[in-house]
Amino acid sequence: MGWFFHEKQSLPTGDKTRAPSIVLGQNDVESVSPVEMVHDDNDLLQLLNILLMREKIEAAMTLYESLQQDSNFTKLDEATKAILVTAGKLISQQNYNQAKKLLNLYLLDFNRDVNARLLLVEADYRSANYLLAIDSLYLVKGHAYRAEDINKIIKKTRLIVNKQADIFKRNEQYTDLLALYEKLTQQEADYAPYFIGLAEAQILLGNFNAAKNYLQMLLGDVDVGHKASVMLAELQKKLPQPEVVEDAAEEEDAEITPGVALFKRGNSYLLDAYPNGNEAIRLLIDTGASITVLTPETLKKHNVKFKDTGEVRFFSTANGVVEAPIYTLDYLTIGEWRVDDINIAMLDMQNNGSSEGLLGMNFLQHFQFFIDQKNQLLHLSLR
Repeated sequence: MGWFFHEKQSLPTGDKTRAPSIVLGQNDVESVSPVEMVHDDNDLLQLLNILLMREKIEAAMTLYESLQQDSNFTKLDEATKAILVTAGKLISQQNYNQAKKLLNLYLLDFNRDVNARLLLVEADYRSANYLLAIDSLYLVKGHAYRAEDINKIIKKTRLIVNKQADIFKRNEQYTDLLALYEKLTQQEADYAPYFIGLAEAQILLGNFNAAKNYLQMLLGDVDVGHKASVMLAELQKKLPQPEVVEDAAEEEDAEITPGVALFKRGNSYLLDAYPNGNEAIRLLIDTGASITVLTPETLKKHNVKFKDTGEVRFFSTANGVVEAPIYTLDYLTIGEWRVDDINIAMLDMQNNGSSEGLLGMNFLQHFQFFIDQKNQLLHLSLR
């Protein structure tokens, strides 16, 4: 789920011999001294560098894994740097497959290493695997915490998205273009230009009413509101016109869709939801969560009635994999919008602050939605 992470821990250390337990073939090492001749950390580091230089990826990573477990080895940071530097060199030499092979093996144990993931993005980008690069960028964004890294990731994402969108338009792959922007608007429901791209894709496919719904949600946006208004005016010419207009004082097509008030907390947004018509509970919007979550305390405090489905699902959390029962609410209401018979997971949330749960995609997927961060509103309309 979107708000949790699971990081694989390094293997525990213990008493080790000076030589790691690794078997290398003659073709792997050639003139390299045999393992039994390795005497100190510098020799081990030199052996790793030689294997990397000769692109003996599996052998190098086997050695590296052994070094991680060697409590006497003092140059692990240098060994890690050697791996990342080698990956960068392979990318600069356009040897993308070997670079990705090395990085993917490294990331099996260090899946939250931002620098390694950015190198993987670069390999996909330079080899024109833009869709893979976009997926990797959103993954690494979830691991990044330095403002410098986050800004770099955002800038790179915008660049690659534009390149991929241009390719789809040039090749008239409008269905693929629509799928791209549908995915992007779920990943970044607060970035208005992606919704403009989504509306453009709908127009290219002839889905004019769907495009109109998205554009109406954007009319109040400071950055793209004017463009949305111009696009709506052009779109109106393509829509069937009523034979008689009784009251032209108000143009329905120019109306801004009503929004639900949002409450910002850090980089996240919360809103008030009403389970089964009960009093309001405050949920954090999480487009990475497949199911809506309520904490046990929330259910008890607000006397929320539910039906036990008898189902249990497993969730990966910061404290490991936990199981949670799945319940069904009669309905959940947000603003004027309601979803009946919606499933929820009952799950404790660590450091949830003022949130009483998460609003997941099993509610949001029923709507077209846009987070207007300038006006702090969630705009919803039926699909």
